[in-house]
Amino acid sequence: MSFHYNTFLPTTKIYHPHILILDSLIIIAKLPSLILNMPKGNTLSSRLEKSLKRAITAPLPRPQTREGLQKLSIPELYVILEDMVSRDTSMAKLIKDTVVSQYSFLYELIGAVMDVRGKHIDQFTAHHLTMAREKKFLERLERAGVPLHTYTEVSEEDISEKPSLLLVTHQGGGWENYMSQGLSGIPAGFVVKSDIMKIPFLSDAFRAKKVIPVDRHKIIRSPEMRQLEIERIASEVAERLRNRENMLIFFEGTRSSDGEIAATPKRRAWAKDLLTAIDTAWEKNSWHDGTPSFQRLLLVVHTMIAMPDVPEKDVFLSRFRLNTPIASTLVRADGLSVEDSDDRYDPNTLFGKARTVLKKMLVEIILKQA
Repeated sequence: MSFHYNTFLPTTKIYHPHILILDSLIIIAKLPSLILNMPKGNTLSSRLEKSLKRAITAPLPRPQTREGLQKLSIPELYVILEDMVSRDTSMAKLIKDTVVSQYSFLYELIGAVMDVRGKHIDQFTAHHLTMAREKKFLERLERAGVPLHTYTEVSEEDISEKPSLLLVTHQGGGWENYMSQGLSGIPAGFVVKSDIMKIPFLSDAFRAKKVIPVDRHKIIRSPEMRQLEIERIASEVAERLRNRENMLIFFEGTRSSDGEIAATPKRRAWAKDLLTAIDTAWEKNSWHDGTPSFQRLLLVVHTMIAMPDVPEKDVFLSRFRLNTPIASTLVRADGLSVEDSDDRYDPNTLFGKARTVLKKMLVEIILKQA
C-alpha cells in the first residue's frame, strides 16, 4: 500500500483531538490509533508525516515459518500483523469497514438494550438475550468480510455442567467488551466499573443483567478501602455462582496499552487478590447443598482493534486497527496459579497460560493472512 501525505480528504476537519469528521460521518477514535493525513500546515500533520516516514522505512521482523514466528514476543507479533493489514488495506476499504463495523455495533447494542429495557425478566433471560445480540454482531462482521477464528477446548456439555467464572483478557482492545458472550457461548453476568452505570440508556441493560459494579475510587483511596471493595465483589460473585449463574470478569482490571497480558504489577496484583478472594468467599460459606463447584474458564481474545501502542522508538504506533481478524480461544483455567512466574509463558500460571494462548493465536492469524 502506498501513502500520499497531506492528500487525505479535503473535507477532513478536526473539531476535537479525539473526533474526526469525514464527509459528515463522525468516527470516534484516538488520532494516534489511525493512519490519517491532516490538512497541510497543521502541526499534527508535520509530526505525523515524520512518524510515517520512519515507520515505512523501519525494518520489520518477517519470519516466514511457524518456528520463526514462535520465537517472537507478543508485541513483535502484533507489529507484523498490523503491518500486514495496513499494507493490504486501501483507504476506501478502511472507511467502508469502519462504517459497517460501527453501524453493526450500534444497531445490535441498541437492540440489546431494547430487548431487556423495562421488561420484567430475570438476569438469566437478560444474559441470553444480550448474548444473542453479540452473536448477531459477529455474524454481521463476518458478512462484511472480517475473518473470525474461534478455538475451544471446552464442550457445550462441560459449560452446562457447572457454573463458570469466565476470565477474559483485556489487552488493549475494546470490542471484547461487547462480544465475549458471543465468542464463548456462555451467557453471563458481568463485573464492570461503576462509571458505566452512569451512562444513560446503556445503564438500563446493565441493571437488567444485575452487573456487579467496581468502585475504582475506593480501590485507589487506601489499601483498607481496596480490600473491602475486593471482599464485597468476591462475596457477590461467589453468591451468584452458587445460584448457578455464570460470571464474567476482566481479570486484569483495565485495558493494557502495550498489548501484553498483565504487564504491570498493579494489574497482576488486582487479578491475584480478586481471584483469591473469590475462592475464599466460596469456601468460607461451606456450601454443601448439592451445588456443584464452579469452574474457571479463560477466554483469550484478539479483536479488530486489540493492537498495542508500542513505544515510537520501536515502531510507529499509528497503524490501521480495523479489518484485522477477530480471534478467541476458550480454555480451562482450573488449577492455574494466580502467581506470576519468571517464565512469562509458564502454562501452569493464569497469566502464562493466557500469554501462551494469545501468542499461538497471533501466529496462526499471521500464517493465514500471509
